[in-house]
Amino acid sequence: MSNFNIYYLKKWNFLVLIYGEIMEAVWNRRLWQQGLMLSACLLQLFFSQTVYADFLNGNFEATYTPDSTTFSPITNWTQTGYTFGGATVVPPTSLNDITLTPNVTPGAITNMMIGPTQTLYDYFLFRSSSPFATLLLPIAGSQSAMINVRSQNTPYAKSGTNNVPSTPSTWAAYASHATSISQQIIVQASDVDATDGKVHIRFIAAPIMENAPHSANQQPFFAFQLNNITTGQIGANPVFFQWNYGGQPGVPWQTITGTNTGSDLYYYTNSQAYDIAPGNAFIHVGDTIELVALASGCSPGGHDGHIYLDQVGTAIPSGLLWVSATGPGSSTPGNNITYTYTYTNTEATAVNNVQVVANLPVPTTASSPASTSFVSVTTPTTGTSPACSGTGPVTCTIGTLQPGQTGTFQLTVNIPSAWTTSVGPVNNGNYPISGTGVNPLLGPLVQTALVAPSGLSNLVANVSGLPTTGTIGTPYSGSFTCSNPPVASASGDAPNASCDVVNLPAGLSVTGCTISPANATWTEPATIPTNQTVTCSVSGTPTTTGSVVATVTTNAANNSNSTQNQASETITISNALVNIPATLNGSSILSPAVVCCGRPVLLGPLPIPGNGPTTYFVSAHTGDAICFIGQSGSQTYLKMNATNGSCTIVGTKNGVFSAPFTIVAP
Repeated sequence: MSNFNIYYLKKWNFLVLIYGEIMEAVWNRRLWQQGLMLSACLLQLFFSQTVYADFLNGNFEATYTPDSTTFSPITNWTQTGYTFGGATVVPPTSLNDITLTPNVTPGAITNMMIGPTQTLYDYFLFRSSSPFATLLLPIAGSQSAMINVRSQNTPYAKSGTNNVPSTPSTWAAYASHATSISQQIIVQASDVDATDGKVHIRFIAAPIMENAPHSANQQPFFAFQLNNITTGQIGANPVFFQWNYGGQPGVPWQTITGTNTGSDLYYYTNSQAYDIAPGNAFIHVGDTIELVALASGCSPGGHDGHIYLDQVGTAIPSGLLWVSATGPGSSTPGNNITYTYTYTNTEATAVNNVQVVANLPVPTTASSPASTSFVSVTTPTTGTSPACSGTGPVTCTIGTLQPGQTGTFQLTVNIPSAWTTSVGPVNNGNYPISGTGVNPLLGPLVQTALVAPSGLSNLVANVSGLPTTGTIGTPYSGSFTCSNPPVASASGDAPNASCDVVNLPAGLSVTGCTISPANATWTEPATIPTNQTVTCSVSGTPTTTGSVVATVTTNAANNSNSTQNQASETITISNALVNIPATLNGSSILSPAVVCCGRPVLLGPLPIPGNGPTTYFVSAHTGDAICFIGQSGSQTYLKMNATNGSCTIVGTKNGVFSAPFTIVAP
């Protein structure tokens, strides 16, 4: 166990030892509401860090006043300095695999890059003549956090002893030095992303690593770790961990020779977007989670490593161009994989000449051939449709992107059959977005593990067992499934798999899961063996009318099915006391009604108090039914064309939903 983890766990164990019985109640999910205020107080007392919803000062724009010592606090963030003694495992899977000994002197080396957006150079990348580094700072706004370096105010500290800028001449160089900043938050419902029902942790970082002739475990590095304090996913078992060393293959490094002293080579990247969304099995509303960002010089002591951090939050950062990609968690050599790229303009004004350059994904370790091969690119036929060209890199020209405007395209590549599983994972992290007056931003890294075909799983989500309608005060019951049917390209078990649902109507919850054919109790995350199915029951009594989209997600590290591992169902909860006034041929009819030959059913306003308009929508249909709600003057009508189906509609007025009304083909 590393010294970093001993220190971290001593703090936690002390808290548990003194307040064990209290913490059991506080962190018990069923008593969360009762323990919320107490838990926040305890965390503030023992971790010296108040816990909030979303990240405070995540954009690092709070007023910053550097002091005259090495340690200069950043508002709302906890900063710690370490001595780096090398990685014990390569690649490490958590900060536990890295020897980090907390030190008091010099402590944390932090500062803030302050100036107009993307106008300043890092001290060690600056040149007085071309070529210039492409990275300009601050990343966004007027301030970005500097981790493991101080270069704007005395004492001008850095984490390596080589290549100290000659101006000013007062730089202090600290051997084998690392610095982390961290913050804890309590996840709120507002932190759940409406697009996929997951909690996302998003931020932008820019690493700068001095070239060092050392082995990988000794190199300058940077790392990000996401802990879930509530569920105990800390230490050696974090929710998320990513580690990269200077010059590591698969990272879109750029290099520049000659800094202020003109004597050394630096690896750096353009600003990189991060989008961590581990899924509903790992982060829940009410959990306390912690983000740790860390940078280090080399362990022998001579070379520097530092990073810039900005825009930490749960939403897509505002005021910039953003791009992200999704792809399979795993695949096999010789197989095709498809990535979906989504781009968005969150600036307040339009951006011209927007383009995304999708470089072909590459292996993590050296391999020949050195990249995947181009298969095809697909653009949508409606909405924002980019013009894509090239076979590697693929350049997708979007043109002018208006504020809030978004779009997608897909790139399919082939993994060389000559690759072995040891060269993986496949890294897709070199796809920058740029526009006029906007520096390139690299999209979040997407990694696809390489496994043998027998080691892949094929997870499929199904929501057909969730009824699409319900009523207030009436018990509701249904189920959803997550299965692992074997296919020719994926016939393995799915270890550590998830099967979860988000956005159920108020009053409903998951009451338990079983796995068949054994019909045994199943609790995520756990293995879903090949050809077996997890069935989760949903029940309760709805308390509020409305229409929500419930989303089921299943996943595992070796899941090869990226198109069927998520499924959604719209569930409409109605007020059973409000029936839709409906007439056919001048006579009132009640649900369910048999209607022949596409005759129109006339719909009247809902008998609900208030002057709001009545709106009708189709909530479900069966068989070959084609349903249509139309308007003729002030008269609303429903028509259905079908020979063996049915059509169900729901009305709403002033926020109240009616009971469903169904017509059936004769």
